[in-house]
Amino acid sequence: MKIIQITERLGTQRHIAAVRQGVLLNVPVIVIGAFAVMLNQVSIPWYQQVTQLFFGSAWEVFWQAVATAAREGISILLVLSISYFLALSHKKTSGKVHPLTAAFVAFVCLLVWIQPFTKAGIQGLPFEATGVGGIFFAVFTALLATEFFLWLTTVNRLGSRRLFADVADPILSQALACILPAAATILLFALLKDTMVLAHWHGIDMNLYRSFVDLFQQIQSPVVQLTLFYLVVHLLWFLGLHGNNIMEPVLESLQLDQMQSVFVLEASQSAGALTKTFLDVFGLIGGSGSTFSLLLALFVISRRGNMAWLARLSTIPAIFNINELLLFGLPVVLNPVLLIPFLVVPIVLTCMAYLAISHGMVAAVIQPVHWTTPPLISGYLATGSWTGAGLQLIGIAIGTLIYLPFVSLHEAQKNREMTSGLRQLTDEVAAAPALFRNHFLSRQDEAGTLARLLAHDLKHTLARNELFLEYQPQVDQHNRVVGIEALLRWSHPTYGRIPPILMIAVAEEAGLINAIGKWVLDTACRQLRDWKYSGLDGIRMAVNVSAIQLQSRTFVEELLAILHQNELENGELEIEITENIALNNDARTICNLDAMRRHGIRVAIDDFGMGHTSLRYIKHFPVDRLKIDGILSRDVIHDENCQKIIASIVALCSTLGIETVVEYVETEEQRNLLLELGCRQYQGYLYSPPLPAAEMVRYLLEQNKPQRKVVNRKQEHFGH
Repeated sequence: MKIIQITERLGTQRHIAAVRQGVLLNVPVIVIGAFAVMLNQVSIPWYQQVTQLFFGSAWEVFWQAVATAAREGISILLVLSISYFLALSHKKTSGKVHPLTAAFVAFVCLLVWIQPFTKAGIQGLPFEATGVGGIFFAVFTALLATEFFLWLTTVNRLGSRRLFADVADPILSQALACILPAAATILLFALLKDTMVLAHWHGIDMNLYRSFVDLFQQIQSPVVQLTLFYLVVHLLWFLGLHGNNIMEPVLESLQLDQMQSVFVLEASQSAGALTKTFLDVFGLIGGSGSTFSLLLALFVISRRGNMAWLARLSTIPAIFNINELLLFGLPVVLNPVLLIPFLVVPIVLTCMAYLAISHGMVAAVIQPVHWTTPPLISGYLATGSWTGAGLQLIGIAIGTLIYLPFVSLHEAQKNREMTSGLRQLTDEVAAAPALFRNHFLSRQDEAGTLARLLAHDLKHTLARNELFLEYQPQVDQHNRVVGIEALLRWSHPTYGRIPPILMIAVAEEAGLINAIGKWVLDTACRQLRDWKYSGLDGIRMAVNVSAIQLQSRTFVEELLAILHQNELENGELEIEITENIALNNDARTICNLDAMRRHGIRVAIDDFGMGHTSLRYIKHFPVDRLKIDGILSRDVIHDENCQKIIASIVALCSTLGIETVVEYVETEEQRNLLLELGCRQYQGYLYSPPLPAAEMVRYLLEQNKPQRKVVNRKQEHFGH
């Protein structure tokens, strides 16, 4: 637990979070560059012919241009994005300094540091500093320059905005106030650069890499050297950095590729020699962490839900050893549960392959294979034997078995976190005013992510007709059922029952509420028709509708059509609206309410007593029934104020000819007191929880004991 707590704190540390977010923002560019490299290396004849047909004889140059564009500017993109997120998280300058200003300053500082200075003048920017070779230095520059710049903006004499308070455009005001801090930051980096030039330490970024390479070259054993190298790569991935790209200059300096030319000569003496091809083919199947095994473990454990969706999305890239989507999407980054197999699996597979080749059980690696070559194919090409592919297959199976328990543990932990997040999101929705629950999908925090996930799943659930209704009876003082409320339910495959208030809020914001509302009305009316044909007559069906539904021009027409299709009388349906909707002055809502009343459709106000009640509304628009909310009924036994309020509401409604029903009636004592206060209809667990349709039939037969009616053939057809 301590490790998990430490990583959680690391994950929220603003510098690490900024680096992770900056890398995530550039994942599309990284993946595009990797795919371009892969497409440039495909040696299948028909593929080359098709590509040549579309892109000409120089088709390799086309893909190389895409790969170069994506890879050789990644350091610049990272310094901009990391600086932006770091400035965004700075509490003292939030709202005072635009994050893009800090990003631009950090970008200029990077240019000052990486451009070569000579006596003849400033030369152009080298690709080795702006591309994958400069990632580590770009991250360092973004953090240092941004923090120094933001600190300067808090210094009164440098960052004061009082001189520009009368500037009309606030962006211009912020920009003018940042001139001196920006100039001081850039000047500092220029002075540091000049000092290094005078000290003949040219190319600061490359010098840092050379120092790092020297540490590796001091290690005599190539096995230890390469094990340590890939350990560093995977630890960088764990921290949210693209380990392969950051360590690529070190890898080139170690000249692993040049070892291929002498490998064949050494094969007879050291069949298990460690080369880059050997490590790519047998140690890193699917990319860093041997994530092809991780992908298979996800398919075994997470057959539904968000991780299963991510696994399907990552499958095609993983076939070509492109694993950024999986590493950042799962995520493996700052995940202590997955860190262990992420480090262990490549080492286990590498040692297993080394021993197998060294003992002659598998053919030696005899030719280089590009890292984007799919598994099994790469094993065969590298060794020239099916034994190479067989070794990869065994390695994938072993890696999957190692990953399985950790993926299972990760999913359990993720489900607990998401369940907790679901409760928090539900509480936020419940606390927000009904008319202001339309901002959750646009939020860029965990609540927004969960809301968007629910919206996506709800859309597919509706399309697959997996929503369902439960029914709760409304009982009079003689324990006879006089009405039934249809309640929408959604059983999520991962999170279980989704609270209705959250489901409705997500549906409204996602634009699904009209389709869902129409389905609820049609399903509830069809169920009432079936009950009538079974002899269960004299019952009204109550259905809640959303404010958005009542703003539809076709709502009443659709409602009447549903009643007609199900052969119901208009008065057999009761539309429940919340108090906030009733008090809404929207012209279309009022028009629809008037139309329903003219057509004899009953209207009830739900949750009466929760909001800012306006009894004057009842005077201008008579309703058929008020539902007194649990905020009053739950405390009615011990709270005299609740008793007085309920008695007043019941007396007023009785004078106006309006029925009342009390919700959340749970005990006999509560019901008896409500009866003394004048309440004659009740709904709550004292009588029944919400029930499926089949159980509701049994409850109705027991409570109402209806006489069976003889129905004609047509009715039998409709009822069954």
